[in-house]
Amino acid sequence: MTENTDYVSRIRDYKSMFIKKSQFRQKHESDEDAEGYIDLISFSLLEEIYGIELMKLREILKATNIARVPKSPEYLMGILNLRGSLITVVDLKKRLGFANSEVTKDSRVVIVHHEERSIGFLVDKVKEIMKLDKRSIIPPPTGINATKREFIKGVGKTEEREIILPDLDKILAFAR
Repeated sequence: MTENTDYVSRIRDYKSMFIKKSQFRQKHESDEDAEGYIDLISFSLLEEIYGIELMKLREILKATNIARVPKSPEYLMGILNLRGSLITVVDLKKRLGFANSEVTKDSRVVIVHHEERSIGFLVDKVKEIMKLDKRSIIPPPTGINATKREFIKGVGKTEEREIILPDLDKILAFAR
């Protein structure tokens, strides 16, 4: 019973996030100050926080019914049927060079629209919608593995934490 209640609660949370997304869009159309900020959907991978531009977000789904595609690269988790459209799902941890992902009850597929196509990313947990000051974004640190660094556009800082901004162009280079 509590698992079902938890699921319903999460659905309400996601619905609330989408309402906020719509409100952000409306506000940004008229807000002169918006140029200095970006709105992000944040999520976790191995306890690190990542963020993708909210305007690219299409949908957030539970990580279920993903069909593996034979002979595909390891980081391609598979495809899922989203209301008649096939969406490629990338295991973002694998693509960034980390260990295998385990799908848990908190795992989600974040579907983004990038360069005229939709693609899903398996993430550990969706966190929140947040605003990030563009001036706080710095280049990826040189101390991390060069292979992983190539997939990072920058790191943004808030008062509470750092948010890693993945470079979608490089992450999705395989699909061109």
